Amino acid sequence: MCGRVIRTSPVEVLKQLFDLTSVPDALPDRYNLAPTDPIPVIRYPRELELLRWGLEMPNARMAGINARVESLSKPLYREKLRDKRCLIVTDGFYEWRSTLLPCPAPVRRRLRVPHDAQHRSLHFPHD
Repeated sequence: MCGRVIRTSPVEVLKQLFDLTSVPDALPDRYNLAPTDPIPVIRYPRELELLRWGLEMPNARMAGINARVESLSKPLYREKLRDKRCLIVTDGFYEWRSTLLPCPAPVRRRLRVPHDAQHRSLHFPHD
């Protein structure tokens, strides 16, 4: 999982794409969302809301944003994976290039969705 994402899709497009029942009035475009920033997520029953990005980790200085598949059976993740799922709405993410001086390069992939919108979503547990 990357550590920075882009979100620019209009609320109206997201509402139609995911058949949402509840959405915020407006979401400003964000080109550098980082862990612990408020990020738009879709939770049951089809509601779009802003939540803090990352899981609260006991005895950790930072929010958990990555988990290996082997870790998902641990108690820390078990309940969240079973009961607290959400869909994280993004339009792109940053990948670090391996050059002499590392720098991030935005990655966007075009999907076929209504109104020709660009959209990506990632599925992760939430607090």
